[in-house]
Amino acid sequence: MSHSYADECPGCGSAEMLEEIARLRANGYRRRGRYRQYSKDGAEFHLGMMGEKAFHIWSGLDMNLDLRGKDGGHDFTTEIGTVDVKTYRKAYRLLRQCGLDPRSTSHHNPPDILVLAQPVDGPIKLWGWEYDAVMVTKPKRQMIRQPNIPLTHYMPRESLHTMTEMADMIEAARPTKTQGVLL
Repeated sequence: MSHSYADECPGCGSAEMLEEIARLRANGYRRRGRYRQYSKDGAEFHLGMMGEKAFHIWSGLDMNLDLRGKDGGHDFTTEIGTVDVKTYRKAYRLLRQCGLDPRSTSHHNPPDILVLAQPVDGPIKLWGWEYDAVMVTKPKRQMIRQPNIPLTHYMPRESLHTMTEMADMIEAARPTKTQGVLL
């Protein structure tokens, strides 16, 4: 499934609004003195918003339009867990930064599921997904050879679960109309 900012989407805001949210997220991140591992002048925030929008359109779930830092470490909540959409221009692998403790009580709790997304000739493609608990068992390396860049767990996109599998799992986890009803 592929989408771009320009695609019409009730519930996820206009292209201009998403651009503004991406800009504000990038500025907020810089003000807190933090760096982005794969950053080029905040462009990753725009790319990330495009990936989140594509997942929103695919899933029908509400987008988190708050500024970064208020999302609790994830972009969406589903019946099978929290989801963080990872969008990369070169999406050969799903990446997960090492050292994020799944049991953390900080504002940035790792999500349950990571989804890999990529712009393909403009629109966004959702390649697949994996559980965070599985990602922390995957090989790790330093993807960019620069000081202060943490190690990253990685998994080839060919090894990811399909988005169809996720849709089936979400559907199976949804309560049926008769659950909880006394007959």
